[in-house]
Amino acid sequence: MTKVKRFSIHEVKNDDGKISISIICDESGTYIYSTPGSDTVDIQRNGNSFTKTGEIHSISSELCEEFIENGLLECEIFELNNTTIPIPKSLQKIHCNQFLSFCLGDQKVKFWLELVDGPMEILNITEKEIIEGMGGMEQLRNVEKQLMLCECDMNDEQLDGIKELGTMVLNSPNITEKGVKKRLENWLESYPEPGSVLEFRFKPSSPDFDKNSIFSHLMKAEISWKRSFEFTISFTLNSGRILEYDGHYFDGNEGFHLMKIVIPMDWKPKHRDDF
Repeated sequence: MTKVKRFSIHEVKNDDGKISISIICDESGTYIYSTPGSDTVDIQRNGNSFTKTGEIHSISSELCEEFIENGLLECEIFELNNTTIPIPKSLQKIHCNQFLSFCLGDQKVKFWLELVDGPMEILNITEKEIIEGMGGMEQLRNVEKQLMLCECDMNDEQLDGIKELGTMVLNSPNITEKGVKKRLENWLESYPEPGSVLEFRFKPSSPDFDKNSIFSHLMKAEISWKRSFEFTISFTLNSGRILEYDGHYFDGNEGFHLMKIVIPMDWKPKHRDDF
C-alpha cells in the first residue's frame, strides 16, 4: 500500500447511546453506525451499504486492517479523535510525520503512540487526565518541530531530553520553574520562527514562588509588565537584533502557574538601528 496523506479515526456517541465511527484514508471513507440494543452494525463505504454482527469498536478495528501492510501503517498525518476502538491486531508500527490525538481516555493514547517508529515533525495530544508514563517515552524525543501535550507526567529531567522545538505546549504537575527557565532561555536563543508558541503549565517547587523569578536569569532580556498577567519580553541576540514578544502569565489555580509566549505570523525582528 502506498503512503497516504491522512489516516484518521473519529468517534461520536450521541445522548441516546448511538455510536458512529468514521475511518478516513485520504478521499476514501468508511462510516460505521450502531444502535443501542442491537448487535447489528451498519457500514457505508464508497456509496455501498452492508451490515455486520458484533460490537462496533471491534468491527471498526477489523476494518482498519486493510490499510495495514506487513504490520505497517504509513501516512503523513495520523489522527485519533475521541475513539475507543482497539488497536488492530496486525498493526506493529506506525510511520507518520504528524500524530494527532484528542481525548481517547483510559491511557489508550500511550499504547497507540508506542507503535510510532522513527521521527515525527508534530506530536499533539490532548487528554482530560494525566497520561502516566508518557513523559519518558522515546517518541517524545523524536519530535522535531512541534510538541503539544495537555495532561502528561513529564518532569524537568525528561524535559531536558526533548529537542529544541519552535512550538512546545506542555501541561504537567511534575515540571517546575527549573525546567521552564532553562527551556525559555534556550528557546529565545534559538530565534523561533513566526507562528511559534512556548507554553508551560507547571507547578513551582515552592508555594512562595514569584513569577518574576522565571525571567531573573535572562541577562540579555528586559521584561515589562503591561498588566499583572501580561508582559513584553525583549531579548537581544549577539548580532544586535532584538527579539520582542508578548506573553501572558497566570498563577494560583490549584498551585499551577502558566506562562505563554505566542509569536504572531506577521512578526518581524527589530534591530538596534530601528530605535
